[in-house]
Amino acid sequence: MTILQEIIEYLHPDVVLQICDIPNDNARASFSIPNVTVRNYAEFQALILNYIKHHHKGIFGQPCNDLVALKWAQDSLGDLERIAYLGLSGAEGGVATLLSKISDYFKQTIRKNFFDMIINDLIDPLDPEAKIRLMAEFKEHLSNFAPAYFNYVSPEAMAADYRSIIYRYMEGIGRFRNLYRYY
Repeated sequence: MTILQEIIEYLHPDVVLQICDIPNDNARASFSIPNVTVRNYAEFQALILNYIKHHHKGIFGQPCNDLVALKWAQDSLGDLERIAYLGLSGAEGGVATLLSKISDYFKQTIRKNFFDMIINDLIDPLDPEAKIRLMAEFKEHLSNFAPAYFNYVSPEAMAADYRSIIYRYMEGIGRFRNLYRYY
């Protein structure tokens, strides 16, 4: 099996769905809120941190502490004091929308980390020859489907951006996962 075939196997849309997406979706679905609004900032922050600890436990098997939860909240939502108005007013779906945004951030982060783990395991980022071989294999794989100008791009030129190329290719396959089953 070639390196590209291994990458495609490990990053197959169904694998990513099972490892990254479904656990996150289940964690989000298992947390209910009584209302889309909160009464004050303290209630807002408590709800957000409790949700993140719940989500973290659902994904990683144990809840995180308040400092880690706060970091996840800030990374996924930005300035909590500015975003709290959504929870206080209920605008744009209130806290339910914010919890979904946090869940999407978890999913995006886990997908990226999973991609990086697979790529780093299969391709040494410090080996330019391995990257060139991968891109040559990638060009060969797409030769019947790519536009004619693709033939003029060298594997050496592609190797500089191999992660982005493979990531975009796998994302594209993921968007058309039902068609992928027939390829």
